Amino acid sequence: ILSKKELDEAKNTATKKAISLYDVLVQNYSVDKKELNKKIAAFYKVNYVDLSTVTPDTELLKMIPEVVAKKNLAVVFAHDKNGIHLATADPENKKFIANFSKRIGSDVVLYFADEESITNLLANTVPEDKDLTTLLASLHTAKNTEKAEDVPIIEIVNKILGMSFKNKSSDVHIEPHE
Repeated sequence: ILSKKELDEAKNTATKKAISLYDVLVQNYSVDKKELNKKIAAFYKVNYVDLSTVTPDTELLKMIPEVVAKKNLAVVFAHDKNGIHLATADPENKKFIANFSKRIGSDVVLYFADEESITNLLANTVPEDKDLTTLLASLHTAKNTEKAEDVPIIEIVNKILGMSFKNKSSDVHIEPHE
């Protein structure tokens, strides 16, 4: 795709600008994302999937809690006789992959997908919801109001409990002074 000299220049640019080499290659060197993704998948000896062409079952997406999926840049997009098909932007995250495989008790067929594709898939398939940060900010704003219905306490508690349930948390701790 690039000469050794161009690749070295791209690495230097990525380091100087504190951005990923992937982004530098796509933005500054007009490297085709699909071709780059295929090369990365081949390097890691995993399959490649173009998530923009996939419409996953929402039940499959729920196999990885949303918070965990975003943190580990991974999504389940298919299930067949070969196992669960997992796309990740980090095929070297062996700990996550092993834990996921152990938790589901099934074979995992690993795929590479770029970060943007995974993020877009999650954003377009997970229902929109107020995030906890927004709710807490509205609580801070509502401190000066006198009406109890203006304070989103129930919504905040529901969100915390829902996140805890999705992430299979055993308990929830709330520090009143934070």
